[in-house]
Amino acid sequence: MGKKKINKTVVQEPDPMRKDWIMPDMDSGTIYLLERWLKAKAQESNREISDVFATAVRYDLVMKDWGLEKVREVNMEYNNQQKALSKAYIEHYERTLK
Repeated sequence: MGKKKINKTVVQEPDPMRKDWIMPDMDSGTIYLLERWLKAKAQESNREISDVFATAVRYDLVMKDWGLEKVREVNMEYNNQQKALSKAYIEHYERTLK
């Protein structure tokens, strides 16, 4: 019998400047939205995320730039990722408890 291949989860390192632009009152969905927007703007302008953040102070700027449809799309993407992650955790624990 062959061994079952175990897929390892790749963990992405957070941006080192992240602590500077995350505010204590932000929930994880807002942080995710802000990260996506910052990364997109950084790619568009060939600048560092921290440089983009220096000009974008808060969530309002994301809404004005991307509009409601894009914000909803990113929020849906975030919710789907959270559901998939939750499902993966449940499946993992069900397997380990058997």
